[in-house]
Amino acid sequence: MEGPEVQIIDQDNWLDPLEDWQIYGALYVIYPSLLRPYKPIGEGSHLILVVDGNNVNQLLNGEVVVKYEKN
Repeated sequence: MEGPEVQIIDQDNWLDPLEDWQIYGALYVIYPSLLRPYKPIGEGSHLILVVDGNNVNQLLNGEVVVKYEKN
């Protein structure tokens, strides 16, 4: 089964440089995160996907980080 992947990564401690589409909260390889409201390791972040018909909003800690229309 294939489908979109929401990126969850300890980017603060990742050794290699990351592209915008790899940052926490991005839709991996497809859409970069518009904002970076992630919390440090140990504090816990919350991700919510809101799907309304073809419109999708990814919220990370209450902030819209990715918006797109699915086909």
